[in-house]
Amino acid sequence: MKHIYFLSLIILTCLISACSTKTDPVPTNTVKTNTPTTPTTPTTPTTPTTPTTPTTPTTPTVPVNWLNNYYPTRVFKNGNVGRGLKTDAAGNIYIAGYFSGTIYGDPLTKQFPLSTVENYGLYIIKISPDGKHIWSRSVTGVFNEQYCTMNLDAAGNVYIGASFKGNVNFGNNKVEYGNGPSVYSGLIAKFDNNGNYVWSTALRDQDWLYFHDLAIDASGNVYAVGNYESLKMVNYPLSLPASVGGTQLFVAKYDSNGNNLWGLPFFGAVNTLINSCVTIDKDNNLVLAVTAKGNFGYYDIDKKYTTLYYEGRSTMLTKITGAGRYVWLKRLTEVDLSRVTEIVSSADGNIYLSGQYNPSGSISYDTYIKMAPSGDFNWIKKVPSTLGYKNGIALNSANEVFATGTFLSTVTIDGLSTTSTSMQSTYLLKMTNLKGTAIWLKSLSADATTHIITGHHVASQPNGKIILSGTYSGSINKILDPATKVTGSSNYTQLYLTQFTDK
Repeated sequence: MKHIYFLSLIILTCLISACSTKTDPVPTNTVKTNTPTTPTTPTTPTTPTTPTTPTTPTTPTVPVNWLNNYYPTRVFKNGNVGRGLKTDAAGNIYIAGYFSGTIYGDPLTKQFPLSTVENYGLYIIKISPDGKHIWSRSVTGVFNEQYCTMNLDAAGNVYIGASFKGNVNFGNNKVEYGNGPSVYSGLIAKFDNNGNYVWSTALRDQDWLYFHDLAIDASGNVYAVGNYESLKMVNYPLSLPASVGGTQLFVAKYDSNGNNLWGLPFFGAVNTLINSCVTIDKDNNLVLAVTAKGNFGYYDIDKKYTTLYYEGRSTMLTKITGAGRYVWLKRLTEVDLSRVTEIVSSADGNIYLSGQYNPSGSISYDTYIKMAPSGDFNWIKKVPSTLGYKNGIALNSANEVFATGTFLSTVTIDGLSTTSTSMQSTYLLKMTNLKGTAIWLKSLSADATTHIITGHHVASQPNGKIILSGTYSGSINKILDPATKVTGSSNYTQLYLTQFTDK
């Protein structure tokens, strides 16, 4: 009986509980009546406005993180062109180039103005990894806009090389004098990582001297490369043998305090030197690339003469020790570059070149080449439909290769394609270092078919981001959020600097 009694109690309890659940209309109806109105919350994220906004600016084929537009108050044709782009170990960014009138170190807020009263001024700007102004400096004088370069040492000190007439003024009564108001001289100047002037020196010739490139070794020694047009050069421990005249190449080494250590003369046929660039390899050797015509040779520090002869135009590469001694001299036979533009060396000693190949005069290819530490050819990559402007090359910490240049219409590489939607556009290419195989190919286009955007220099940051600099005319708003106004002049060339993500 007890069991039956307890069983009856359990059944009765269950029935009461079931009935109370079913007959309690308030919670059930409240949940049901409120639930239909709640979908407004889940539907809100699906409102197309938020997700669609980023894609509105016409296919940003590169995920651009930020963009700075350096726009002077008094502009001029081909003005304000960036001639150098570097990043340091902390990811800070350095740019250098020429300007006229006033340029702002912080272009977004129009603060930190730099001004020049001469035809051209030289600017150097340091920028944080996220695009914020740190410091900016200017050098006033009469400069040649075609010849300017910039590099860094391991401590983040900045070195600039340029060609100038008359004298240049660094401020605070620091003036460097050239060979007079009608003759170009060479200039090397050092600034510390806070932008303070450290030293400067002039490379003087009896006639014209043009500055091409400079490189810094692990000890802070500076290697300068350029060309001259007479037989006598100041600061050269070697006396130059008589030559046929014309444009000849020089390499000069300076210590970290700006004292000249040695100089080497290079020789070729009359007026055939087209361009030269230089890098330092892992063993602190100097690697020099030169595009010229005909005979090419030089005396090393021991007065050993080495030469190569090729009747037409060609690109020569030579490796020289830090003491100025010959290691090897080779001619690039795999492609006839019309111009070598940049050279970099990887941590394992391999050498990478950028340049232009122009086989018919109407078709141009931006060209990228890898060579072994011995100077032996490894691979070549040609980018079609390019315009023969300045193109650039850089490596990241994994020795992957980044390249940039300017193209028309559509570029296709290793099955990857990108299309221009403006008159001229910038391509960005990432390649493996093993075979030069394309990993990705992207592009930046200006706002209209009459506008132009070009790619000149590329650099990598330790955080994996990529920095690109180049020029544009018109406007380039569509590669950013439309709220950020980046408009220049359709008649003049302006400088832009941008960061994008490697993916």
